[in-house]
Amino acid sequence: MSVIMMPILDKLFVVTRVNKEYSCQLSVIKGKKIMFTGITCGRRIVLCTPSSKRHVNGNGWFDLTMKQADLMDDADIAILSVRMQSNRLYTLNYKQLRRLMTNENKLTNPNEGEHWKFFVWKDYIKVQGCDQTFPVSAEIVNSVNQPQDIPRRTTTLYTRTPSENSELSQTQLQHQKIGKIAQTKLRTVLESGVIASEEIEAMLTNNYSKQTFDLQYALLVRYGDKFEHRRYYSKPLMIQGTAYFMCSQWYETMANNDRPYLMKWLSLHS
Repeated sequence: MSVIMMPILDKLFVVTRVNKEYSCQLSVIKGKKIMFTGITCGRRIVLCTPSSKRHVNGNGWFDLTMKQADLMDDADIAILSVRMQSNRLYTLNYKQLRRLMTNENKLTNPNEGEHWKFFVWKDYIKVQGCDQTFPVSAEIVNSVNQPQDIPRRTTTLYTRTPSENSELSQTQLQHQKIGKIAQTKLRTVLESGVIASEEIEAMLTNNYSKQTFDLQYALLVRYGDKFEHRRYYSKPLMIQGTAYFMCSQWYETMANNDRPYLMKWLSLHS
């Protein structure tokens, strides 16, 4: 009985994509086959792109050594892009994941020396020895061997096209409660990668969120930051490789009606 080997993206595909995204020219770090570095707008960028087969228990895994972690810690921009079987790519902000990597869950052996072990599941990454999970979202890439054909993007490391089945028509939206619209339509638009980075940053502020959505709290907070958890949905969302939580305080009453604000924003960005 033959075993079908599922494809894994070539690391040069990821390198080419980051080069075009950040207008830089990454080069391999000496002695580090899966690590690359370059300069973008005067800032040092480091990419680490490990790969993993899918294991019997349904997940993949990879290790990061202390030396690899040090290189990314020293970078201004640190990107971790994990290549899995079936052309799945998990791209995330390493500096957010770094918060889960502690001395207590660091491992040591003769081969890797000091290192951390990570397990990659469908929608989260777990550091061995840490109870907390890090939310992720996979991109399935089709053009495996054609990095030269990757279109240039300027606002996101990768773009995921929302499924047509997840799109709500304007007629359907009229009959949806505002909280439901926020959790479906708004979440889909934010995660699609079409919103400029500058606007995402503005969504982290109370002023912008009040003026644009009539919210009393910032629309977004970064994963790992301190915030009132009861004011935000528990399910995180991934935007441009960074994990966020979205505000859940949506109202449509006579005294406080957020609906026209949300619908106006959606009409401009959908």
